[in-house]
Amino acid sequence: MPSINIVVRKSSTAITDVKGKCRDLVNEVFECFGRVYWVPEEYLDIWSGLAGSDPTFIAKIVDALVLGAVASGMPRDLAYKAILDVLEGTTQYLRSNPSLHPAEMRDAVTTPAETTIRGLMTMESRGVKAALKRTVEATYRRSVRIGKDIDEYVKEELSI
Repeated sequence: MPSINIVVRKSSTAITDVKGKCRDLVNEVFECFGRVYWVPEEYLDIWSGLAGSDPTFIAKIVDALVLGAVASGMPRDLAYKAILDVLEGTTQYLRSNPSLHPAEMRDAVTTPAETTIRGLMTMESRGVKAALKRTVEATYRRSVRIGKDIDEYVKEELSI
C-alpha cells in the first residue's frame, strides 16, 4: 500500500510475503518509490490506515499549525516553511536515534512552566492524541470493510 509520497520517492510501502525470485523483483520495483517493509498480511489493513492515509492527516496538522502562527501574526509563507523544516528535522532526529521513544524527545524539549508544556497541556485538554489514535483505528476498520466488500463481490461474480 504505497501513499501519495510515492511522487517524491518517499513512500512507505508494505508488502506481504512473496516467494522466490519474484520477491526480489517486487522489492526492487517498490524501492524506487521509497522504503519497503515486508509485513504479515494481517498488518496490511493497519498499514493502509497508518502509512497510506496519514500523509493527508499530517497535511491537515501542518495546515492547523500554520493557521495558528498566522492567527498569532506570522506571515503564512514563513510559517509554512518553518513547520516543514520542523517536520524534516524531527523526522531526521527520530530516525537517527532509533531506540529513542518519541516521549523522550518530548521530555528533552519540555521545560517547566515554559512554552512547550503550555502547548502540550492545550493539546491534551483538546484530546489531540486520542483523536489521532482514533483516526488510525477508523481508517483501519474502513480498510477491513473494503477488503470484505471486495471479497464478497468477487465471490458473487464468480458464483463461489
